[in-house]
Amino acid sequence: MSAFKDSFWGSGGFEELRKYMKQGNEFCKELAVVMQERVDLENTYAKGLLRLGLKLNKSASTCIGTLASAWALVATEMESEAEVRRNVAMSLYDEIYKPLKSFTESQYRGRKPLTQMVDKMTNNLSEKRSEENKGKKAAFSNAKDAEKVFVNHVSENEARSGGSITRGKSLSEKDFTKLEKKLRSLEGHISKADSDYHENCLKAECARQDWEMAVYNTSSQLQVLEEERFTELKSYLSKYCSSLLQVPSKIMQSCDRLKEATLVVDVVTDLAKIIETKGTGPNVPEQILFDSYAEDFNHAMDADRRQKSLLNNLLYFQQDLEKEQKAKRGVEKLIEAYQNRPDFADKDTMYNSKQKLQYTKATINYLDACHYKLQCAIAKLNKKPKPDHRLTPFIQHLKDKQGHELSILRLPLHLAYQGLPNLSPIDQSAHYRESGDGGRDPDPRPVSEFYDEDEFDTYDGACDGNKSPSTCTASAVYAYEASQQDELTLSVGDVVTVYEQGADGWWRGECNGAAGHFPASYVQVTR
Repeated sequence: MSAFKDSFWGSGGFEELRKYMKQGNEFCKELAVVMQERVDLENTYAKGLLRLGLKLNKSASTCIGTLASAWALVATEMESEAEVRRNVAMSLYDEIYKPLKSFTESQYRGRKPLTQMVDKMTNNLSEKRSEENKGKKAAFSNAKDAEKVFVNHVSENEARSGGSITRGKSLSEKDFTKLEKKLRSLEGHISKADSDYHENCLKAECARQDWEMAVYNTSSQLQVLEEERFTELKSYLSKYCSSLLQVPSKIMQSCDRLKEATLVVDVVTDLAKIIETKGTGPNVPEQILFDSYAEDFNHAMDADRRQKSLLNNLLYFQQDLEKEQKAKRGVEKLIEAYQNRPDFADKDTMYNSKQKLQYTKATINYLDACHYKLQCAIAKLNKKPKPDHRLTPFIQHLKDKQGHELSILRLPLHLAYQGLPNLSPIDQSAHYRESGDGGRDPDPRPVSEFYDEDEFDTYDGACDGNKSPSTCTASAVYAYEASQQDELTLSVGDVVTVYEQGADGWWRGECNGAAGHFPASYVQVTR
């Protein structure tokens, strides 16, 4: 069965769901008003019939004979029908109008705090996006100003070293000192602005995920409320038919038609129809990625300074990635512990843990995409081929209102929450072993300077660096084709004797009589 939480996304998606729920509530209110008026009409009709019956019976009592008796019977039938109508009015009032009015108010009270929470998360996301844009603007402005001063500084140095510029056009020592001081000051501003922008980007992403989670939970709760409303309305419809069955046979045809309509009511089918006609499509999260000044090669920038800036940002995201991977492993092991020992956690705890895992995976996707963009920029700067990556098809490059680069990750949910490939460490020199990883990201090794291991993080089967040669073996889990003479070709299932573990993720070992280097992420330690 389709669900509200997966079907009301995109531009105005939740507002469409909110609008529909409000329409449902208004329908219940209007239905209660109609039932009240129907009760009044039945009571008025019953009073009128009783008045006519008494009048006819009084007139008939003055007569004698069979004809008078027949009309007296007509009067009695009117009084009997009046009693039936009073019973119908009482039934409609007690079994439909009063509970429907109370139910409608209860639904409104249950829906209001849910939608208010989404509004709160929406406003928070808007604020964070505004802060993110301000930080981006400041970072770009400082970088641009610094580059201008840097060009003037380089030109003055050339003039002072006896270049083509005449002595009269050179700056005085005082002005040159001011220029150098200004350049150092701007570099400090750049560092702070980039740091602030980086922090604002992460806060905006957290706010987006909070908003998304609020929409998920609220949509699920609204679907529960809608299912209750449908069930109640179906029950009221059945009671309405039962009330009408009290009247004479002249209304039975109408009752039969309503009863047939009641029998074909199906809550599941109706909910699916709502989604088909009102739904705005499944959720495809739009994660606005970090775009640094140095990534845009349309901006004039010294090559060494560009590379330094890119590597600094790459290091930030690598650190964040390792922290999130650590958090993800911890949550996964916590969930595994809950599954192995169900008495440790109830359904809510397990649900919250799974939501936390999805939250962490979304953050890893965001950080991984930003990390990959920076790798591409470094590769382009060093005239290297652009690396392959699982997120490449889902990153869209646009321009914002100021004409700056705007990168958006649109990753479908069925891919976002799948098992994530391993992440590659940073190469600080921006020079990579050509095709050494076979196009696959190796498994990240946590760096102790960033964090400490906790009780959920263990690495089973890792080779002991102090062991003697040939005491550590591994099994190839992926096929690898050697691209350099000192590398080792592996097939799935090959047993490798490991002699040396490089800190760069490349190990040296022997397999099938041949020795050489191979990527550590392609094997699994067996002993």
